[in-house]
Amino acid sequence: MFLTCSNFKLKIDLSDSDLTGRIWARMMLKQLCMNLEHLFLSMTDISIVDVMVSGASLPNLTQLVLDGCAFGYAFSKNIASHDLSGGAQVVPSQYNNSQPSAMGVVPFPKLQVLGLSSVNDMSIYALVWLLVRCPSLSMLRTLNARLKLTLVLLAVGQYCPQIKYLEYSAMSHYTPMPIDDAQLTLLPHALQSLRCRAKQDDAVLHSLLARCAPSLQYLSTVVADTTLYFMSARPWPQLNVLEIPLSVDVSEMALTAAIKAFTHLTHIDVSYNQTAVTDAFLVALGASCPSIQVLRVAGCTQLSDAAMAECTLQLDQLHTLGLFGLDLTRKTITHIVLDGGLRAGGIIECPHDIIVQRTPASYPPSMPPHLTHHFETLIDAIFYAMRADPYASNATDDDNLMSSAAKPPTPLPTSLAPSSPPDMDNDEIPLTNALRDILRKDDLWSVYI
Repeated sequence: MFLTCSNFKLKIDLSDSDLTGRIWARMMLKQLCMNLEHLFLSMTDISIVDVMVSGASLPNLTQLVLDGCAFGYAFSKNIASHDLSGGAQVVPSQYNNSQPSAMGVVPFPKLQVLGLSSVNDMSIYALVWLLVRCPSLSMLRTLNARLKLTLVLLAVGQYCPQIKYLEYSAMSHYTPMPIDDAQLTLLPHALQSLRCRAKQDDAVLHSLLARCAPSLQYLSTVVADTTLYFMSARPWPQLNVLEIPLSVDVSEMALTAAIKAFTHLTHIDVSYNQTAVTDAFLVALGASCPSIQVLRVAGCTQLSDAAMAECTLQLDQLHTLGLFGLDLTRKTITHIVLDGGLRAGGIIECPHDIIVQRTPASYPPSMPPHLTHHFETLIDAIFYAMRADPYASNATDDDNLMSSAAKPPTPLPTSLAPSSPPDMDNDEIPLTNALRDILRKDDLWSVYI
């Protein structure tokens, strides 16, 4: 268990502990969590129902993570099938019979972030019952869900009008549930970030994208040509970040057509889409997206040296370049490091981050010897790292038998990207006596403290 405090903002992490409903009830009765803002209960035995009826005891909660938990109750099904209205009437029947006074809808007035990934018994009725209590929700994460995307969208659109960030993936393949014309206005209309970790039904995805096109800023989803052509036919005034994970149904022509519509992009990741990411794509990217700061094309082996050199020269705001797995020559790497668009202090990912402290200059005659040696070492590091196996085991004595042609002749120091500075405000504080007593009596002390 971790209890931290930063500027009087409390955070408690009970993830993967033996927390039970009995302990939770005692904590609520003693009002130990009135000032909590961040609560993590992932992979615990506590029922989600027990947590969600505690709104009055958690008035300042802004983030709640319940990944891997369970509701543990059957729910009544008295909601409208078309728009999922009537959620205030849904109750967990068994819980209601034993504690009817606890079932009033007491919302979490400040809750903005909710994690519900891998909740295996989450039906649409359970989700609606929960969302009724989260009117201010702006971010929902439902990875590995048993629910269809259409139902999640309708529930969120009905009960969480301020939703801006949605992350979703299904536990298994399912028969798509179409969205009819009358339901289109019920979909979330102000989404800024959408992440779908698996292939979705094209018609459902198109309906959602059309609904939130004016506001969408971040899109990460597996796509097909039909979706890319659909997106290429409309403007995307705020789309800054595009991630396309490995998508087997994407072609060079469709991706190139779509990229011409994404003129405001600053970040793009199309790694490992070998078939679609070609020289033609890079030409279109350089011409259509001059504001690109992050470009990741790892594993895109069709890219040529000439196209990569020309593209980086066009992208004069480029800061991060993912090149792992590409078969670029030392001449091209030299061009990118010294004369290309990569800014001073930029990062080349191959796969580890290598910081390039670049000073624009011709290479090598105008450089003093010490700078020439520095950049030769840096280029060597990038060249060999791009071809390294990131999953290879540590070197053995047999590696010493490799010829000098097969590996760099001397160890090559690289400048690794600095890790994020520690948060000095989040200092641990002692547990309160009341909470310490509860945990000790329930045998959690010796295991988790």
